[in-house]
Amino acid sequence: MSTRAPRGPRASGRRGGPRTPRARLALAIGAVVLLAASVTACGDAPIAPEPTAVTGAGDGVIEDRTTGDVERISVAADIDVVIRTGQSPSVMLEGQANVLPTVHTETRDGQLIVNVPSPGFVSTHRVVLTVVVPAVAAVTLSGDARGTVELSTPVLRIDLSGRAALGGTGHVDALTLVASSDARLDFSAVTTTTAVVTMSGGAAATVDVSGSLSGEASGGATLTVVHPPAILNVATTSGASVQGASPSPQ
Repeated sequence: MSTRAPRGPRASGRRGGPRTPRARLALAIGAVVLLAASVTACGDAPIAPEPTAVTGAGDGVIEDRTTGDVERISVAADIDVVIRTGQSPSVMLEGQANVLPTVHTETRDGQLIVNVPSPGFVSTHRVVLTVVVPAVAAVTLSGDARGTVELSTPVLRIDLSGRAALGGTGHVDALTLVASSDARLDFSAVTTTTAVVTMSGGAAATVDVSGSLSGEASGGATLTVVHPPAILNVATTSGASVQGASPSPQ
């Protein structure tokens, strides 16, 4: 009688059946090697350098940025701003040629919006924005913007924040002023009929109001009047003050 050799273990009919401990160890080592290679590759990947500010160079140039009807001007940039009323509207930007492309201007719903996206520019020459419009309804300056206005207008709203500063000459029938932080307004040469002020955070303003001057000042703000207005009704709190000639409040 013939003797059959003993059968070995039956192979599984499924793919990827049970693996030996040695096979599992090999797979684990392979996974670790792949992970290490991936981490190394990521560590060796080049890192994009941080963008740097444009350094001004060359002579000054003037660009025409006139884009449409404007009655409100908003500037959030460390530049000089000159605003005048006139019948021939224009928006002109002056500065070094390689700096001006960093200054973004656009007109939206009658508002000229000006800013300098990061990283900005560095220049020993001030960039000057000159705006001529038939009428000015509002001026907003923030950051380190510095401006002057030459105008005669029935209604004007001014918003100043940061270290913005604004001066001017002319006449305003009704002025609304909102000033905060270390903002400065010098309207000593702008005759104003009535004014409403809201000041805070160390802001300072000088105005020449003949009629009613009202509003509130807080946080160390200082309001100076050139001449005594007919009516003075400005509430002061938290170290704010109204300086200059003061008529009897009404």
